[in-house]
Order: sequence, then C-alpha cells, then structure tokens
Amino acid sequence: MGASRFILFTGLLVAVLAFNGCSTGLPVNGKVIGQPLDSRVDSEIAQYYVNHYLAGECLRTDLENEIEQVYTAHSVGVPDRGILKKLSEDYSTDFAALFFADRLGNLSGNRELARVFETLLNQVKKQLENGSLNLPETIKDYEVLFVPGFLYKRHPVTGADFRRPKKNTDAFGNSPSVCRNPRRR
Repeated sequence: MGASRFILFTGLLVAVLAFNGCSTGLPVNGKVIGQPLDSRVDSEIAQYYVNHYLAGECLRTDLENEIEQVYTAHSVGVPDRGILKKLSEDYSTDFAALFFADRLGNLSGNRELARVFETLLNQVKKQLENGSLNLPETIKDYEVLFVPGFLYKRHPVTGADFRRPKKNTDAFGNSPSVCRNPRRR
C-alpha cells in the first residue's frame, strides 16, 4: 500500500472513530499505531483491545484469547475485505477497523513513513513557533481546502473545525478555503 493510501486510510479511521465518539458506546483511551485515541467504541472487545491489549496489559484472559486467535488466524499481511467483514460480524465493526489499523500501521514501510512524517512535522512545528519557517515561494500557488467533519459546529472539541490547521496555513501566508455545508450542524 502506498504512502498516500496509508495516510488516507489513517485519516478515514480517525474520522470514523471521531464520529463514533459523538455517539453512545464504550469509552476508550489508549494508543493505536502510536496515536492517542480517546473516543467510544461499539463493543467490549474493541474497548479492551484499545485500553489494555495494545498497551500490553493482560487483565482478561477470555478477551486476550479471542484477540490472540484473531492475530494467529490472520498473521500474514493486511486483512482483506472478506476478513474484515467476518471480523465485523464475529466481533464488531470497531474491532475490525482497529485490528486493520494496527496491522497496517505495523508494516515496516508504514512504520518508517510514520517516523519520517513525525520527524518532519516536529521540525515544522518548531519552525512555526520560532518564526523561522522558510517555505518556497511556490507554496502560494497551492489552494488549501478543509472539509469540516460532521457536527463540527456543535462539537468543536473534536477538532473537526480545523481551527489549528487553518491557523498554521495562515502563518505561511496561504489562507485556506473551508467548504461550508448548510446541512452540517
């Protein structure tokens, strides 16, 4: 899977789980592929997976055994659509998505991509903070477009209003456009 597809998938996973966080469900607070996740999930096994399994905490052998069986059965590569459908039916949609993200994020090429991305992101953050960000003049030739998430007005705490990214793009002189959807609440 190419870098752009990995980033797109990760964005979609975050959007799905952020949307899910606006609804009922079981709270989770942990890390998935190195990224913090504070949201809600649709099943006990998905909750345990995020809160304990991925953190290396073995508190419930029954759920540990279920999860280990999934890893054993699907130990090679990234699960395909059929496997994800089966996991969704057997466990839950959120568990299938989280398992997929973990498998995808732990491929060696994707780990390296994430490491390089984090390094570059931290460099840019530091340069923004001290005013030393030096971008090529051609950056002004690009249009930056943000598409807010569902409920971005009613629940701005999710970050779906893109307040921070808009501030950062303003900092280098490229004011972003924001898609407005009158049906969004």
